[in-house]
Amino acid sequence: MNQQLPDVLVLCGGQGTRLSSVLPNTPKIMAPINNHIFIDYLFKHLQKQNAKRLILCVGHLRDQIYTHIKNNPQPNFEILFSEETAPLGTGGAIKNALKHITTKSLIVINGDSFINISLQNFLAFHNTHNADISIALNYLPDISRYGAVTINNNNQIIRFKEKSTTPQKGLMNAGVYILNSSLLSKYKAPFSIEKDIFTQTTNYNIYGYVSKNTQFIDIGTPESLLEAQNFFGKL
Repeated sequence: MNQQLPDVLVLCGGQGTRLSSVLPNTPKIMAPINNHIFIDYLFKHLQKQNAKRLILCVGHLRDQIYTHIKNNPQPNFEILFSEETAPLGTGGAIKNALKHITTKSLIVINGDSFINISLQNFLAFHNTHNADISIALNYLPDISRYGAVTINNNNQIIRFKEKSTTPQKGLMNAGVYILNSSLLSKYKAPFSIEKDIFTQTTNYNIYGYVSKNTQFIDIGTPESLLEAQNFFGKL
């Protein structure tokens, strides 16, 4: 039987500017996909992984998220909300939510992407490596629009490479993390966890978790949102 996961924090307070042409007044996490809402696919996956306690970091157009959850109760979870009244960056949003965290480590999920990894195996990997931060990585034949992540033979992350205009294969950040919440105490919002913390590979033990046979999608652009219709239809 799966063990209960640490608290899970979902980042869903972004402005969604790249999707404004197709979803001008809808948070990304509320995007309609195949007669469902994107957040419901996340809930279904987290239920299978035995998550029990979710903290949703909400900001832009958050009332739509409140209404959806009120009208579609999730009895398998305790759901709390951490509100951003001004943009805090990904790191600032996480730090703002720490008052709700009850576990030593926490799982962080980007609210505009999905990867069907086993969070149980991911947590075991994090604990085995005694990591400060673990990042789920995904292999793609073209990672140019995401940027590349380089790991050594021990799966320790040694380099992040910016987005490129040249197609290239490799590993990319899949938007799911496990971290020790105490790491954020010295940072002041607004700040980016990706740019201000993850890049400090010499200061923290940061490991990349690579799982085989996973499927990944992000819904951050009109094109990828369209692709998500087919993606979730096959899961």
